[in-house]
Order: sequence, then C-alpha cells, then structure tokens
Amino acid sequence: MIILPDNYGIYRKLREQEPAFPDTLFGLKQRQEFIGQPACMNSKPITKAKNPCSSSPTNHPAFQKPEGSGGSENRIVIKRIASPLGSLWAGASNCGLCLLEFPEKNGVEAELNDLRKQCSATVVYGTNSILEQTEKELGEYFTGIRKSFDVSLHFPGSLFRRKVWQSLLEIPYGQTISYSRQAKKMNLEGAVRAVAHANGMNRIAILIPCHRVIGENGSLTGYGGGLYRKQWLLNHERKHSGGPVQGTLFH
Repeated sequence: MIILPDNYGIYRKLREQEPAFPDTLFGLKQRQEFIGQPACMNSKPITKAKNPCSSSPTNHPAFQKPEGSGGSENRIVIKRIASPLGSLWAGASNCGLCLLEFPEKNGVEAELNDLRKQCSATVVYGTNSILEQTEKELGEYFTGIRKSFDVSLHFPGSLFRRKVWQSLLEIPYGQTISYSRQAKKMNLEGAVRAVAHANGMNRIAILIPCHRVIGENGSLTGYGGGLYRKQWLLNHERKHSGGPVQGTLFH
C-alpha cells in the first residue's frame, strides 16, 4: 500500500501504478487536490450520530460496518478492477465500499475529492479486504452467478440522497423501474427530478443499481458510465434472470 505524501497528486501515483489508466481522468487542476489527513469515522453526519457508519438510513446488511474495519486512521483505499465493460475504479473507506465508477464518467475526480473531505480521510493506492471482496463479487456478477452483493457499503451524503440510494437497492435483479415510479414508491411523486438527480449522484455503480432506472417510455435516458454500458448491464441481468434480452428500449 502506498500512502501519498503531502503535495503529491493521487492521480499521478495512479498513473505510475496503472499505465492503462485513461489520461482523461488526470486533470492537471486536480493533481494536487486529493491528499487528505488521517482522521471516515468523523465524516459530516446528517444527524448527530458520531459514527457515520452507523447513521445510514437503512438496515440493509450491505450498509453495516464490516467487522475489523475500525481504526484510528481514516483512509480511502483505491484500486483498479477489470471488468467486461472496461476498468472500474473502486474505493473503500474504513466503513465499506464508497466508490465504484467507470473512469469515463464525468466528475469522478470531484467524487473522490468530496469523499476525502466528508470522511476527513487520507487517500491511498492499494487494496484491502473490502476491495478484494468487491472484486470477487463483481467477477461472480459478470459471469451471471451472483445476483446480489454482500460487501459492506458506505455512502456519506444528505439524508435525501441516502434514501434515494436505498430505494435503488430495492429494485430486483433483472427488472427496471421508471424514475416516476421510483419517486412514487418513496412517496415523493412531486420530486421526480430531484430523485433522478440523486440517482445521478450515486458513486457506487452496479452495486447500487441506478442502471435499473429508465424513462417512463422505456428509453434508457442517461447513465454516467455511458448508455451502451447501461444497456449491456440490463441485457446481462435479463439474460441471467430468464427474462427477454431486448434492444434499445426496456419496458
């Protein structure tokens, strides 16, 4: 594991360790912005809870703090995970998986920087048990063996966003839901746009399945990782759940 010293860009180190990492993610303005200080147990809570790992608005087992994840130093450990859809960049805080994104998504640098600030954490390049478990479970997912995930998740954010992300976890594998239906299930019929925006702010692709939300007319609408990936994921899940594999529209 490499702990990055002050004034040394996290993305520069990633470039050295992962030569295949796309240059598009190495913005010069961000190179010096991703170094924090040790101190995610003290991330900014929405409630007065001292431990954000225990302040999640859901009892879903994936959101619980993993055993042995404590410690006096807060770190976000990041690594590259290969997939059939290209590389994914994964990050794990002391509390669980907090980042899983395709590097082409706009704003990945800002997401990591936001996590670093909210968790008051040092960003390091390396691996840990959470990331190893994530890589294993993703491999099983992409082969069609796994239809749900067990790795612990950590997603600091506003209470509203966390509730929206929780609602995404309730969408069954192999099925889709419209943005309006998602908002209605949350009793937020008048906040469809706000719910859709919160979906777009999801930092944990695939595991928190925002790809399962589509337009009212069955169109794919948007996806940070690219619409071709969204369609691939939906086709993959339909195939392995016994449903029909479709073209560009999903009903």
